[in-house]
Amino acid sequence: MPTAAAPAETPDAPTSLPSATLSPATASSNEAQFTAYVQDHYSTIAGQALEITAVTFAPPETGIPIVTVEVSGGTTNNVFAAQTADVVADYGRRLLNDAKSFCNGQSCAVTVVSKYETSDPDGCTRNPNWCYLRVYNEASQAWSVVWTYVVGTFDGGSDSVQTWNAAP
Repeated sequence: MPTAAAPAETPDAPTSLPSATLSPATASSNEAQFTAYVQDHYSTIAGQALEITAVTFAPPETGIPIVTVEVSGGTTNNVFAAQTADVVADYGRRLLNDAKSFCNGQSCAVTVVSKYETSDPDGCTRNPNWCYLRVYNEASQAWSVVWTYVVGTFDGGSDSVQTWNAAP
């Protein structure tokens, strides 16, 4: 069952993060810098290595800016899901805090997801708010899955972080 973490105070993020409110040419440079920052500072959780496969940015035209961190996951490589609710919530709050700094204190959101294939979609179908079955691949006889571990938003001066994890 999903574990919702209550919004909590987080320390100020480093002030050296790039700004998201620059011209498009500069923004892509800043996105590259922030991607490197995320890969450097969020590559472990509770001391366990975590493989970040992508950091993507959804532009503000879709609503508020969204930073998505994609991690390796699945039935055989699920370091993120094995953490306690407190550890996952802390990771999400710190990531949201850094995204707020990147967005100059403007409204923004973060997600942490894993994308993988599985031949057994039951785990996903039992968690419909956190897991989405995509396409069935006839050749590999597997479903494409997107599992969400963290959803965090900063809007109107208020933080909200919700998490899912499998550990007690």
